[in-house]
Amino acid sequence: LEWQACAAQGKLANQDGNLIAFAAAPGSLHTGGSYGHLFNRCSGWTPTGVDSGTFPNAGYANDDIFYLETCLFSQICENGEEIFSLAAGQQWRCRFSQEKVYELQQILTTPVAPEPWGAPVCHFKPGRAG
Repeated sequence: LEWQACAAQGKLANQDGNLIAFAAAPGSLHTGGSYGHLFNRCSGWTPTGVDSGTFPNAGYANDDIFYLETCLFSQICENGEEIFSLAAGQQWRCRFSQEKVYELQQILTTPVAPEPWGAPVCHFKPGRAG
């Protein structure tokens, strides 16, 4: 998040203002397995040791990072919704909002209410999406 906040404000070394270009169009992201990517399954490069064998495909991969970066830019920029209409390589300027960062902080740090007794439960099954 720190790197992205710096990029959104044009504070990265050799960055031309706060212009950002996405290698892939953020609007092309799909969580249902399109483009060979299954959400919640490592399918790109991973650092050594991520797959411990206990939970195969658990962890993160470089293609998961793009989903996260896209989501974060959409949340910390006043004009975040614009990224979903950009073409690959198109330059975009974030209107960084410290207030939106605080809103995101609240979302991420608010404890999740416990499920009511008897509510349906979804369990992660290693090696399967969802």
